[in-house]
Amino acid sequence: MNFELPELSDGELQTMQPIEIGPRQRTETAVEEQLGPAGQALNAMASPDVWSGAVAGPINGVSKLGNAIGDWVQGKDIDVSDAWTIAKDDPYLRALNPARLGLPLTVPSF
Repeated sequence: MNFELPELSDGELQTMQPIEIGPRQRTETAVEEQLGPAGQALNAMASPDVWSGAVAGPINGVSKLGNAIGDWVQGKDIDVSDAWTIAKDDPYLRALNPARLGLPLTVPSF
């Protein structure tokens, strides 16, 4: 899927207004300006999607370990690329994440 932006004239660019950022973004910006790299690290750890990774990471690790053990027992070359895993951007995992409460979310409908 290609993403193409329309070309804008200088006049159109001059009339554009910046988007307003929300309170969370203002807080994150202030923390980063005050603490520098330490603020960036704090903001990264406070990201709602860190919790998704904390859930998916161990589950994916156990799945890959089980797959590797199964390959080893069967005498195959160990290949974990076929192990079942939870995708990092799984919308259902994001929907169940309590840290994302009130944040925009897109969950596919069937």
